[in-house]
Amino acid sequence: AGSRGAPATGKVIWSTSLEGPMVWGSPTGADGKIYLFNLSGTVTVVDAAAGTVLSVNPMAEGDNDIRSSPVVAHNCLFLRTASKLYCVGK
Repeated sequence: AGSRGAPATGKVIWSTSLEGPMVWGSPTGADGKIYLFNLSGTVTVVDAAAGTVLSVNPMAEGDNDIRSSPVVAHNCLFLRTASKLYCVGK
């Protein structure tokens, strides 16, 4: 099986800069994308192959910040803020 880099060699495949406060929780991968959540509740979607930022989406504000990792299930992305649970899917 062909490896795409890091696990077999330790070589960096790509890196990208993100704006805003630090990322909180674990990055989550699904559907060829990586989902990153910062402390202000902004979700940044990155292309897993190229590392390019696809979108930046504010999902929470004020006391509704995101401090947990997202969950992928049933073709949906579940996001929990301090007061709401979102389900994003097709």
